[in-house]
Amino acid sequence: MRNRLLVVVVLLGLVAALGCDPKPRANLLLIGDSNWPPTELVQTTHWVAEQPYLTAVESWTGLGLVNDDAYGDGFARERVRNTAPAFAADYVVTNFGVNDGPAGAAAFEAELDAFLDAVPAGTRVIWITPAAIGPAATEVAAIGDVLVAAQAERPDLWVIPFDAILAAVGGCPALGGAGVVVLPIDACFVDAATNGHLTSHGHLVLATLVRVYVDAAEGGRFREDPMVLANEIISAIQLQDTAPA
Repeated sequence: MRNRLLVVVVLLGLVAALGCDPKPRANLLLIGDSNWPPTELVQTTHWVAEQPYLTAVESWTGLGLVNDDAYGDGFARERVRNTAPAFAADYVVTNFGVNDGPAGAAAFEAELDAFLDAVPAGTRVIWITPAAIGPAATEVAAIGDVLVAAQAERPDLWVIPFDAILAAVGGCPALGGAGVVVLPIDACFVDAATNGHLTSHGHLVLATLVRVYVDAAEGGRFREDPMVLANEIISAIQLQDTAPA
């Protein structure tokens, strides 16, 4: 069995007990690599007073669009092609790219087109760019540029610049003893010089970004300038401090 982490969650009973509308607000297929935080994603998509999202979360260690040899050529693309319609996904949300940095932006661009073509027609894609850190930071930043360029040609694609959002917030928001504290951006990451894996703070911020931008899309703000929503990140994290356990 290949080394991987796969988590699929479809939990609605708890929110029904809390008096929420059990009908899903939307179906979310959340797929990414080992930086994709399953627990935090489930928490952020369910701490809603009115109507939770129905979520399927998939986290695959080391996977990228180009870097997929451990799983088989085109694995991410074929996984989305098969899973999104089976789950009736309204949104595919991802953060792929950091594992593809060493392959270069051109290789990523070729695979990106194939990945997006595999998403069922009418399903929106929200792509949070990978954080440009570690030894391939320059190449990962170039992948972010490829994604932004692709957005101009793909009306169902919305690209959220992770690094720019963190910079606009002023650091890495994290829950502290007295509410939300803002830590230096480097505090989001573990051993950034070598592997770029997110800490628990980074996982919380990344998962909160997913929730904030899916909420915006559902509220008629799909493809709005993502920087307009940067200030909502801290408020959204603060809500989790008062959410039921």
